[in-house]
Amino acid sequence: MVNAYCYIPIDSRNEHRLDGLMEALWESGYIVRSKLGAISGNSYRCNLDVEMALDMLKSAYQLKPDVVVIASGDGDFLPIVNELRQLGVRVEVAAFQDNTAREMILKSSGFIDLGVYYQHYFSQVNQRFLPEEPVEEEISEVSDENNRLDEEQSIAEEDSYETTVYNR
Repeated sequence: MVNAYCYIPIDSRNEHRLDGLMEALWESGYIVRSKLGAISGNSYRCNLDVEMALDMLKSAYQLKPDVVVIASGDGDFLPIVNELRQLGVRVEVAAFQDNTAREMILKSSGFIDLGVYYQHYFSQVNQRFLPEEPVEEEISEVSDENNRLDEEQSIAEEDSYETTVYNR
């Protein structure tokens, strides 16, 4: 990996709220870009699309990467996807499929559905940190059979976990 960028919108009502996060990202090797957002009701809006597009194009022309991964399903990035692919760069889109523009999936070199990772990660976290149910002394035959089936299903799910990457 050559560079990893992270774009963080800043709420002007509390500009330093994310300072710790930005410092941690810098220390982890990310190039952090931030921008003050505009207040809109109870929230704020901040559009970093132009900055992201410029960084992708600059990287493509200066560094000539083999692969660019865009962690966004926003269809506004379609022109960048097309330009990068015309330059011979493989463009991977990593996003949640339900929140990704269909054209981003179709026009990219490959799509990584983050939902697969999200579900797998939180199933692991839940198994580790949820309290165990109290076990009754008398367990019926039906309960024993259900437990056996649950174990078999759990083992099968662990064995069948795969990364979902759509390639073209």
